[in-house]
Amino acid sequence: MTNGQPLRQQAPLSWTAISGKWKFDSSTANYQEGTTSGSVAGRPVSLGMALTNQSIQDGRARIKVIFDSLAPDDLQGGGFVIEYRSSNERYLIAQLAASQAAYSIAEFLPGFGWQAIVTAGEKANLQPNREYLVEVSLRGQRISLDVDGVRIFGQILRAPLQGKQLGVIASGSSPVHFKGLGTESEQPSVFVAMQFGEPFDTIYKQVIQPGVSNLGVQVIRIDEVAGPGIVFEDIQRNISESRSSSLKLRRPIKTSFMSSGTLMR
Repeated sequence: MTNGQPLRQQAPLSWTAISGKWKFDSSTANYQEGTTSGSVAGRPVSLGMALTNQSIQDGRARIKVIFDSLAPDDLQGGGFVIEYRSSNERYLIAQLAASQAAYSIAEFLPGFGWQAIVTAGEKANLQPNREYLVEVSLRGQRISLDVDGVRIFGQILRAPLQGKQLGVIASGSSPVHFKGLGTESEQPSVFVAMQFGEPFDTIYKQVIQPGVSNLGVQVIRIDEVAGPGIVFEDIQRNISESRSSSLKLRRPIKTSFMSSGTLMR
């Protein structure tokens, strides 16, 4: 959940329009009109995308979104572009008012287009000329969407994304304004699933843990985080929140150490 404190920018904010017509100043991106990009139910969709010099993989991003108008019959939307790498690779959007839903998360799949992941609420409940504080949190394959400090979604993605770049997306025939962008990065993590006891504890503490930590990545083993309850649920949660694949050691390895997937002799 959000704590209400402003997030920082990693560097002085810059914007670049990828599609549609935009106006930018130092802190605001203003969508004016879109470029026709496909259709919904036989109706053309006007879409605009703008990218920033800000990035996020594990952490959170926050922005204020204001719609000049919210017409029932207009194919509108406005929100984040997340973990963008290129227009030919998979990325996510988390936005307001898209496809008549108040809130939605969708992914762009090359060769297939937009695919909704989860939606909630009715567009009719959103108000024009009102600031909506939109926050997205990312941790491994887990994404969450908060609006005005209220958790809307907590979703596990089918796979981690590879991009980092952050942007905004808007659609429809009336202007949409974005301001106050801020980000906060967290240390990425790798989850290690392995047998307890010797020689595995020594391998973990002397080889795996320091080796992965030196890469700037937090390394986690289940006995370090498991609490009361079902251990398997803790394992599932930590895998979903990890950026890297888990490592599994099943039996002693003679004259060899395995660290971060590399066999070292």
